[in-house]
Amino acid sequence: MPPLSSTGHHSWWSLTLNQKIVKVDSITQRAQNWLGVDILVFNTYIWWMNGLKINTLWGEFEKGEEGYQELDIPVSYRLALKTWANWIDSTLDSTKTRIFFSTMSPTHQWNKDWGSINGIKCFNKTRPVMKRGHWGFGSNKEMMKAVTSVINRMKVHVTVLNITQLSEYRIDAHSSIYGELHGKLLTDEQKNDPLHFVDCIHWCLPGVPDIWNQLLLAYL
Repeated sequence: MPPLSSTGHHSWWSLTLNQKIVKVDSITQRAQNWLGVDILVFNTYIWWMNGLKINTLWGEFEKGEEGYQELDIPVSYRLALKTWANWIDSTLDSTKTRIFFSTMSPTHQWNKDWGSINGIKCFNKTRPVMKRGHWGFGSNKEMMKAVTSVINRMKVHVTVLNITQLSEYRIDAHSSIYGELHGKLLTDEQKNDPLHFVDCIHWCLPGVPDIWNQLLLAYL
Protein backbone atom coordinates (compact mmCIF):
# COMPACT_ATOMS: atom_id res chain seq x y z
CA MET A 1 0.00 0.00 0.00
CA PRO A 2 1.10 3.63 -0.39
CA PRO A 3 2.61 5.62 2.48
CA LEU A 4 0.36 5.78 5.53
CA SER A 5 0.76 9.54 5.70
CA SER A 6 -0.26 12.12 3.12
CA THR A 7 1.84 12.95 0.06
CA GLY A 8 2.21 16.12 -1.91
CA HIS A 9 0.95 14.47 -5.09
CA HIS A 10 -1.98 12.27 -6.07
CA SER A 11 0.55 9.81 -7.43
CA TRP A 12 3.29 8.74 -5.01
CA TRP A 13 5.81 7.94 -7.72
CA SER A 14 7.30 11.07 -9.26
CA LEU A 15 9.87 11.54 -11.98
CA THR A 16 12.48 12.89 -9.60
CA LEU A 17 13.08 12.75 -5.87
CA ASN A 18 12.65 16.51 -5.64
CA GLN A 19 9.04 16.20 -6.80
CA LYS A 20 8.14 13.88 -3.93
CA ILE A 21 6.99 15.32 -0.61
CA VAL A 22 5.45 13.31 2.22
CA LYS A 23 3.61 14.98 5.10
CA VAL A 24 4.47 12.72 8.00
CA ASP A 25 2.19 14.24 10.64
CA SER A 26 -1.10 13.84 8.77
CA ILE A 27 -3.06 10.71 7.90
CA THR A 28 -6.55 12.22 8.10
CA GLN A 29 -7.28 11.81 4.40
CA ARG A 30 -6.52 8.10 4.41
CA ALA A 31 -7.70 7.31 7.94
CA GLN A 32 -11.34 8.14 7.24
CA ASN A 33 -11.48 4.84 5.34
CA TRP A 34 -10.32 2.86 8.36
CA LEU A 35 -13.24 3.59 10.68
CA GLY A 36 -15.98 1.10 11.56
CA VAL A 37 -14.33 -2.01 10.15
CA ASP A 38 -13.75 -5.39 11.79
CA ILE A 39 -10.24 -6.12 10.50
CA LEU A 40 -7.46 -3.76 9.42
CA VAL A 41 -4.21 -4.97 7.83
CA PHE A 42 -1.57 -2.27 7.35
CA ASN A 43 1.63 -2.39 5.36
CA THR A 44 3.90 0.29 3.96
CA TYR A 45 7.38 -0.14 2.53
CA ILE A 46 8.05 -0.44 -1.18
CA TRP A 47 6.51 2.94 -1.97
CA TRP A 48 9.22 4.52 0.15
CA MET A 49 12.12 2.81 -1.58
CA ASN A 50 12.96 5.20 -4.38
CA GLY A 51 16.23 6.80 -3.37
CA LEU A 52 18.06 7.46 -0.12
CA LYS A 53 16.27 10.59 1.04
CA ILE A 54 12.78 12.02 0.84
CA ASN A 55 11.37 15.54 1.17
CA THR A 56 9.49 15.56 4.47
CA LEU A 57 6.86 18.08 5.51
CA TRP A 58 5.33 18.49 8.95
CA GLY A 59 4.07 20.97 11.52
CA GLU A 60 5.13 24.54 10.94
CA PHE A 61 6.29 23.75 7.39
CA GLU A 62 2.87 22.75 6.15
CA LYS A 63 1.99 26.03 4.39
CA GLY A 64 4.65 26.08 1.72
CA GLU A 65 6.78 23.86 -0.48
CA GLU A 66 9.84 25.77 0.65
CA GLY A 67 9.30 24.48 4.16
CA TYR A 68 10.20 20.83 3.72
CA GLN A 69 13.28 19.10 5.05
CA GLU A 70 15.15 16.38 3.19
CA LEU A 71 15.49 13.40 5.53
CA ASP A 72 16.94 9.94 5.27
CA ILE A 73 14.10 7.63 4.28
CA PRO A 74 14.24 5.49 7.48
CA VAL A 75 13.95 8.66 9.58
CA SER A 76 10.93 9.93 7.65
CA TYR A 77 9.44 6.42 7.72
CA ARG A 78 9.67 6.30 11.52
CA LEU A 79 8.00 9.71 11.82
CA ALA A 80 5.13 8.55 9.62
CA LEU A 81 4.75 5.34 11.64
CA LYS A 82 4.52 7.37 14.86
CA THR A 83 1.74 9.47 13.35
CA TRP A 84 -0.09 6.28 12.33
CA ALA A 85 0.41 4.77 15.80
CA ASN A 86 -0.88 7.89 17.54
CA TRP A 87 -4.01 7.84 15.38
CA ILE A 88 -4.61 4.14 16.15
CA ASP A 89 -4.14 4.71 19.89
CA SER A 90 -6.45 7.71 20.01
CA THR A 91 -9.17 6.48 17.66
CA LEU A 92 -9.59 2.71 17.46
CA ASP A 93 -10.89 0.16 19.96
CA SER A 94 -9.05 -3.15 19.63
CA THR A 95 -12.03 -5.00 21.19
CA LYS A 96 -14.04 -4.03 18.11
CA THR A 97 -11.36 -3.91 15.40
CA ARG A 98 -8.57 -6.46 14.91
CA ILE A 99 -5.46 -4.60 13.80
CA PHE A 100 -2.51 -6.15 11.98
CA PHE A 101 0.70 -4.75 10.52
CA SER A 102 2.44 -6.79 7.85
CA THR A 103 6.19 -6.31 7.63
CA MET A 104 8.04 -5.48 4.43
CA SER A 105 7.72 -7.53 1.27
CA PRO A 106 11.28 -8.20 0.03
CA THR A 107 12.47 -7.32 -3.44
CA HIS A 108 15.12 -9.33 -5.27
CA GLN A 109 16.78 -6.85 -7.61
CA TRP A 110 20.41 -7.59 -6.71
CA ASN A 111 21.47 -11.05 -7.87
CA LYS A 112 24.80 -10.77 -6.04
CA ASP A 113 22.79 -11.09 -2.81
CA TRP A 114 22.57 -14.83 -3.42
CA GLY A 115 25.95 -15.26 -5.11
CA SER A 116 24.82 -15.09 -8.73
CA ILE A 117 27.54 -12.99 -10.33
CA ASN A 118 26.40 -13.27 -13.94
CA GLY A 119 22.65 -13.42 -13.36
CA ILE A 120 20.01 -10.78 -14.12
CA LYS A 121 18.16 -9.96 -10.92
CA CYS A 122 15.59 -12.76 -10.24
CA PHE A 123 15.29 -13.74 -13.91
CA ASN A 124 15.14 -17.50 -14.56
CA LYS A 125 15.39 -18.39 -10.89
CA THR A 126 13.55 -21.65 -10.20
CA ARG A 127 14.65 -22.47 -6.65
CA PRO A 128 14.61 -20.57 -3.36
CA VAL A 129 17.76 -19.43 -1.60
CA MET A 130 18.69 -22.27 0.74
CA LYS A 131 21.06 -20.34 3.02
CA ARG A 132 19.50 -20.11 6.46
CA GLY A 133 18.83 -16.54 7.55
CA HIS A 134 19.37 -15.08 4.07
CA TRP A 135 18.69 -11.34 4.06
CA GLY A 136 19.07 -9.34 0.88
CA PHE A 137 19.73 -5.72 0.06
CA GLY A 138 16.06 -5.27 -0.86
CA SER A 139 14.91 -5.28 2.78
CA ASN A 140 15.89 -2.38 5.01
CA LYS A 141 16.63 -3.61 8.54
CA GLU A 142 16.53 -0.10 9.97
CA MET A 143 12.95 0.32 8.74
CA MET A 144 12.09 -3.15 10.05
CA LYS A 145 13.35 -2.14 13.49
CA ALA A 146 11.29 1.05 13.31
CA VAL A 147 8.11 -0.99 12.90
CA THR A 148 8.91 -3.13 15.94
CA SER A 149 9.95 -0.15 18.05
CA VAL A 150 6.87 1.95 17.29
CA ILE A 151 4.35 -0.90 17.67
CA ASN A 152 5.88 -2.06 20.97
CA ARG A 153 5.13 1.38 22.44
CA MET A 154 1.48 1.49 21.35
CA LYS A 155 -1.42 1.31 23.79
CA VAL A 156 -3.76 -0.45 21.35
CA HIS A 157 -2.74 -3.99 20.51
CA VAL A 158 -1.43 -4.45 16.96
CA THR A 159 -0.44 -7.93 15.76
CA VAL A 160 2.71 -7.95 13.62
CA LEU A 161 2.61 -10.34 10.66
CA ASN A 162 6.30 -10.97 10.08
CA ILE A 163 6.34 -12.10 6.45
CA THR A 164 9.78 -10.76 5.58
CA GLN A 165 12.21 -13.55 6.43
CA LEU A 166 10.13 -16.35 4.93
CA SER A 167 9.73 -14.30 1.74
CA GLU A 168 13.43 -13.43 1.53
CA TYR A 169 14.27 -16.95 0.38
CA ARG A 170 11.84 -16.89 -2.55
CA ILE A 171 13.87 -15.37 -5.36
CA ASP A 172 12.04 -17.84 -7.60
CA ALA A 173 8.51 -16.61 -6.85
CA HIS A 174 8.31 -13.20 -8.55
CA SER A 175 6.31 -12.52 -11.69
CA SER A 176 9.60 -12.03 -13.57
CA ILE A 177 8.85 -11.49 -17.30
CA TYR A 178 5.35 -12.96 -17.04
CA GLY A 179 3.62 -9.99 -15.47
CA GLU A 180 2.17 -6.78 -16.82
CA LEU A 181 3.49 -3.33 -17.59
CA HIS A 182 0.95 -0.49 -17.52
CA GLY A 183 -1.88 -3.04 -17.62
CA LYS A 184 -0.56 -5.01 -20.59
CA LEU A 185 1.39 -8.26 -20.80
CA LEU A 186 5.00 -7.89 -21.85
CA THR A 187 5.69 -8.20 -25.55
CA ASP A 188 8.10 -10.85 -26.83
CA GLU A 189 10.64 -8.10 -27.40
CA GLN A 190 10.32 -6.97 -23.79
CA LYS A 191 10.54 -10.54 -22.49
CA ASN A 192 13.82 -10.91 -24.35
CA ASP A 193 15.20 -7.91 -22.45
CA PRO A 194 15.01 -9.05 -18.80
CA LEU A 195 17.63 -6.53 -17.70
CA HIS A 196 15.09 -3.75 -18.22
CA PHE A 197 11.75 -5.55 -17.90
CA VAL A 198 12.06 -8.36 -15.33
CA ASP A 199 9.80 -7.75 -12.30
CA CYS A 200 11.44 -8.84 -9.06
CA ILE A 201 9.09 -6.85 -6.82
CA HIS A 202 5.63 -8.32 -7.41
CA TRP A 203 4.79 -11.96 -6.70
CA CYS A 204 3.16 -14.75 -8.67
CA LEU A 205 -0.27 -15.99 -7.65
CA PRO A 206 -0.77 -18.57 -6.31
CA GLY A 207 2.43 -18.27 -4.36
CA VAL A 208 4.10 -16.37 -1.55
CA PRO A 209 1.16 -14.00 -0.82
CA ASP A 210 -1.01 -17.06 -0.15
CA ILE A 211 1.32 -17.94 2.73
CA TRP A 212 0.90 -14.43 4.09
CA ASN A 213 -2.87 -14.92 3.97
CA GLN A 214 -2.58 -18.24 5.79
CA LEU A 215 -0.66 -16.53 8.59
CA LEU A 216 -3.40 -13.91 8.85
CA LEU A 217 -6.13 -16.55 8.89
CA ALA A 218 -4.30 -18.45 11.64
CA TYR A 219 -4.49 -15.35 13.85
CA LEU A 220 -8.16 -14.82 13.04
